[in-house]
Amino acid sequence: MTRVYEYPAYRITARAELVGGDLLVRISGGDRPHIGSVAAAQPRESLREGGDPSATVSVFNYPGHLDDALALPAAKLICSRAGVRTVVVCGVHYDGPSPALLEEVPGLAERIAADILEDLRGAAD
Repeated sequence: MTRVYEYPAYRITARAELVGGDLLVRISGGDRPHIGSVAAAQPRESLREGGDPSATVSVFNYPGHLDDALALPAAKLICSRAGVRTVVVCGVHYDGPSPALLEEVPGLAERIAADILEDLRGAAD
């Protein structure tokens, strides 16, 4: 499975690709796409007895980059819900973004994760 997701209002593209049983996701866009952060997630049981499955996430940020605001939550959501190792590579840069845009973009991680999870469920059927 390889899928591309477009979010034109944010000028962001996400691409998800199954690599064996693992998932590789690239999120890029804005005015200057790049690689700013990498989040690697491993599924695990909840630390609370009877809790929902979760994920342990490790993040690498290149100096001065804040792309983990998208990479980390997307990796954790996808990994914990799909139960597959997930790596998210992210780089979104806007020249002179409005405060409203900066406030909205991190919430986009949930939307991207939901879109990918929906396709993963469909691919499993």
